Amino acid sequence: MLMKEPEWLTSLRKRALSMLDKAPEPKYGAKIDFALFDKNPVVHDEVSDISELPSDVAKALDQLALTKVKALGLTVHVDASTILKELLDVPKGVVIMDIEEALLKYDELRKYWFGVFPLTLNKLSLFHAAYSRGGVFIRVPRGMRLKKPIQSCFIVSSSKYAQLPHNIIIAEPESEVHIITGCTAPRAVKEAFHAGLTEVYIMKNARVTLTTIEIWPYDMHARPLAGIRVEEGGEFIENYILLKPPRTLQTYPTAVLKGEKSTCLMRSILVGLKKSNVDSGSAVYLFGEKSRAKIVSRAVAFHESRIAQRTKIWSTKPGTYGYVDCRGLIIGEKASLSTYPALIADHKESNLVHESAIGRIAEEELFYLMARGLSEEEATGLLIRGFLDPGILNLPPEITKEIERVIQLTAEQAL
Repeated sequence: MLMKEPEWLTSLRKRALSMLDKAPEPKYGAKIDFALFDKNPVVHDEVSDISELPSDVAKALDQLALTKVKALGLTVHVDASTILKELLDVPKGVVIMDIEEALLKYDELRKYWFGVFPLTLNKLSLFHAAYSRGGVFIRVPRGMRLKKPIQSCFIVSSSKYAQLPHNIIIAEPESEVHIITGCTAPRAVKEAFHAGLTEVYIMKNARVTLTTIEIWPYDMHARPLAGIRVEEGGEFIENYILLKPPRTLQTYPTAVLKGEKSTCLMRSILVGLKKSNVDSGSAVYLFGEKSRAKIVSRAVAFHESRIAQRTKIWSTKPGTYGYVDCRGLIIGEKASLSTYPALIADHKESNLVHESAIGRIAEEELFYLMARGLSEEEATGLLIRGFLDPGILNLPPEITKEIERVIQLTAEQAL
């Protein structure tokens, strides 16, 4: 059942709706008509245990491997509803709550709502602002460094539906948290849309790791949004893993390093299949002295897929450093892959570096493995798995193992 909302949020929705028609289209990604999707919230009954989940939802959740990891808490969101909350070992002071409940309880959240992501950026941001439903609020108190992750899963279970959750994460000074998010949909879902927005606030000397795993059916469209603000000495780590793409996907998480000696590491693993159109990017603004950023992207394009890798680091302060490592493999005969790096230095004491490479699997590596008894397909699959190695992400072993399994299966089916 949907809760009522604060008056300020209702007013904000009306303002967003009034600007929607005249707003510019998103700069990147395939154009889609938001009017095609059902915006009325689809609600589902809450269950008390994973065993009570509908079979299609349980199957979708299982492929993300989240239930295999020992976590402080797990929330499962289906369409506009939170249908499962398992909060077993949550320390006192840590808040894990439905966003709608949190907005009613904590009036100060209004300053974090579109506080780091621009509401008027484009038609997509205004569409989300006008119609968002669901999401999670996570706050870790000062000085608390959590050893286990917090997990959330977002499942689109209704065809032609627009799932628009809004998540807010606040890490108070000296705190630490790892949040693992899974996004997926049952195979039967057709022509649906997911555009969740996550806003992350990292205070002095705090650390947030945000891992997102996406496994979509082909007849979907996804536009995940994210804005991050990092204060003095804070650290943000993002692991974005797209194992099965929808028909179209566009994402461009943007981190603003405001504080001195703040740091950011963004890593992505991208797989393109069929005729999917994947436009994935990362941007970091080095606005704090001695702030540092690193962006690492790996992509493999199968079949007739198209992948665009966009990276941007912009420095305005002395002592800043930025490094981009962007690489891609083209496997499909009709696949394409492109990189769009941007390095901008507005201070003479900035140091920004970019490396990129696109190509096929090296023949000498292929022949080396085939000379040792592997077939061409087996050798190709092995090299792809090595190229997309999730072991570098330092994830829980259960999730790393599942990612490796899906990559192997995907490569076998695509070759």
